[in-house]
Amino acid sequence: MSTHSRLPLGKPPAPAPFLIVVGALLVAVASCGLGSPTSYPFVEVPSDQTNLVGNWRDASGQVLPNGSDRSNEVLVIVSEARSMSCNEENVTVVLTMSWPPGRELDQNTTGFEDHRRQFLRDSTAAAAIPLEGESDLDADLPTTAKDTTIHRERNRLYTDPSDPSAIWIERGDGTVERWPRIREFRACG
Repeated sequence: MSTHSRLPLGKPPAPAPFLIVVGALLVAVASCGLGSPTSYPFVEVPSDQTNLVGNWRDASGQVLPNGSDRSNEVLVIVSEARSMSCNEENVTVVLTMSWPPGRELDQNTTGFEDHRRQFLRDSTAAAAIPLEGESDLDADLPTTAKDTTIHRERNRLYTDPSDPSAIWIERGDGTVERWPRIREFRACG
């Protein structure tokens, strides 16, 4: 006869209270993204920037790959609201895109970082992030700017071959914004 105790069939052993607490803490940490160098706090998009965040489209109206699992890690362009101070303050839009614009960039390949650029809408929200120049939310479109045909909700993306340090967004109301390139993005974490 065995000296091991047996539980009746169909009834699993009750988990130890310690394991329940540890499991709950792990779920909480994972859901907050703590410990991840690329985690960002949830932020609310300012109302004047909501139409800049999300999927962008090409000239034919097709949604462009945004680098997510759904697009098999292929990136053309994506924009999202982020806090530049790693809390719920200093929220602005960060646009990440392949370079040159329109190129499909497989983020699973070695060296993809050399062909990806990030741009920041409002540089006043990001004092600690090294940028190539400042943003100008009431800029003039350079005469040498080229329409990329990439757009999102009446916002159009332009580049200037003579100035790769920025992109220009023509907003639906006709104003033009200059977004500087982020030299080195520092993630929260």
